[in-house]
Amino acid sequence: MSLGAWIFLSVLLLLVVLHKQFRKIFFWTAGIAAVCVGIFAGYFYVKERLEEKRQKAEHAAYLKRVDECVTRLTPPGVKQSWFLDGATPASVCSDNPDITQSEATAQHSPVTVPIPEGGTAGWSVVPRPKRKPTPVEPKNWALVKGDYVSIYSRCHFEAGTKKYDSNACGVFDKETIAELKKGDRVAILSGLVRSSGGADIYEVRFQRWTGWVEATDLAIDTP
Repeated sequence: MSLGAWIFLSVLLLLVVLHKQFRKIFFWTAGIAAVCVGIFAGYFYVKERLEEKRQKAEHAAYLKRVDECVTRLTPPGVKQSWFLDGATPASVCSDNPDITQSEATAQHSPVTVPIPEGGTAGWSVVPRPKRKPTPVEPKNWALVKGDYVSIYSRCHFEAGTKKYDSNACGVFDKETIAELKKGDRVAILSGLVRSSGGADIYEVRFQRWTGWVEATDLAIDTP
């Protein structure tokens, strides 16, 4: 604090202590200032609370409108539906809760998009179950060269340290798919692949097991 400020405060203190009239004015002024500060603080506090309450009320009203919109756009008796362009009633209503069925159909299911079999204008049918994949025809055949050769999951050959969580290869699911013997004949389903761990590997099938084997453990069986 500067010297001038010390002098000012000293003079002010002397006047408050020694001058009765000045002391009375000083206390009145300080009291009025404190009351004004309290009023302003209370005003801003109440204003902030009211604004927070208004925002919560608006958000609740918005969620209610979205729920009503989803109910309006979802066909009766259907738990899950979506428009022909892939949009769902929930995503459409979150952008515009006041949209009508005809507007949503025009925007997200244009007439240029073919309606799938079993569907109706505005929403598509539940996807059909996936067909069982057709077995891959072997590209070649090979004979197992080593005495101890295994068919592994692909992640066995990937680089990096495996993390011990529910999704890690070799923790809850086995890396080893099947054990092979020397002379076993396996179908080669892929070309030669270089894994991120640096090994050259083939995807193979032996009886009902499919996985990956190092190329050095196989001898291509040429007819």
